Amino acid sequence: QIPDVKLARHPDISGRVLSGRGAVELWSGHLDEAASLLDAAVAAATASGRPEPADCVAYLALAEAWRGRLRRAAELADRATAALDASGRSKRPGHSPHTAALIARAWVHLERNELREARRCVKQADTALGRTPDELIAAAAYLVAARGAQAEGRASVAAQVITRARSGRPIP
Repeated sequence: QIPDVKLARHPDISGRVLSGRGAVELWSGHLDEAASLLDAAVAAATASGRPEPADCVAYLALAEAWRGRLRRAAELADRATAALDASGRSKRPGHSPHTAALIARAWVHLERNELREARRCVKQADTALGRTPDELIAAAAYLVAARGAQAEGRASVAAQVITRARSGRPIP
């Protein structure tokens, strides 16, 4: 509904709107719609001449991991991290690769029964969340941590992680 004149001055706005809608759909549990919108947001951003938006690609990686598309999720998590490295954001003190990409990568490792690697990614995400809290990404991290504990046969630890998630305490 934005007039064409204004859109011409801000060609990146379509990508930003699609990215925001995709994030809302992701957290609403509508994974197919989220992936579609986030894919469109990445395409819109690159079509407008902007670099690939790392945050959007990271959320897309998470959506794809939850949809069971592990190979694509891993590729997208790598692309998000590379985009952050290229922008220099991840090189600043206190900034690490996007936590959504870390959680997507952890989910992929977990589904492949690569438990040590999954645990490493969750620990990195925990550190990143300590610097820049995000309740929704933290919830995803709790889910991965609980599933990892369950896969290792530590049901009591999985229950503790879920309890901490409900109380809003830091990720173990």
